Amino acid sequence: MQPCLLLLLLEHPDHGYALVERLKCFQVAEGDPGTVYRTLHALEVAGTVRSTWGLSEAGPARRTYHLTDVGRRQLEDLASSISQTREALETYLTRYADSAPAPSAPRVNGTARTSAANGKPTGIARARTR
Repeated sequence: MQPCLLLLLLEHPDHGYALVERLKCFQVAEGDPGTVYRTLHALEVAGTVRSTWGLSEAGPARRTYHLTDVGRRQLEDLASSISQTREALETYLTRYADSAPAPSAPRVNGTARTSAANGKPTGIARARTR
């Protein structure tokens, strides 16, 4: 959740409830407000984010969270790490696709069919000639 919060704050500062709502696009946890506020507090204690109190047009004052320079550097490190992980996953998936057995031939009424483009009869035609 921390990397997602840092990215959201890089996009623009926001208050806690809005961050809970914006987190939904990442499909992390349940976006439980208590967890989000505890995480924001931990990030603030670590110096990754800072907060300011501001007046609200309706209701009580709200705490708005901002990304600090420390948070920006941490976010850059996270993005680099995620990029390296993505490259490793892409390599894995490419090698898997190159090495995996070909998918089974499509079946029609329980009988395997193959392409006649290679000059061989389909599974149905082959079954009829036997």
